[in-house]
Amino acid sequence: MRIAIDTAPLVSGHTNRGVGGYTKNLIEALKNHQPEHTYLLFDSTYQRPPETDIIHYPFFDPFF
Repeated sequence: MRIAIDTAPLVSGHTNRGVGGYTKNLIEALKNHQPEHTYLLFDSTYQRPPETDIIHYPFFDPFF
């Protein structure tokens, strides 16, 4: 399965906050416990990777 994860919290002011820690730990855990999947990391909500089965946005931006 091809899983895309938005890593915007890791390159913004959220890096050292809750959602940044959540995103970092989620990526590490998925890679360690589910290595049979392909993880596509992207940092812009405007540039989604093509041909993905699931896209996970780990935060909600009410102004997006």
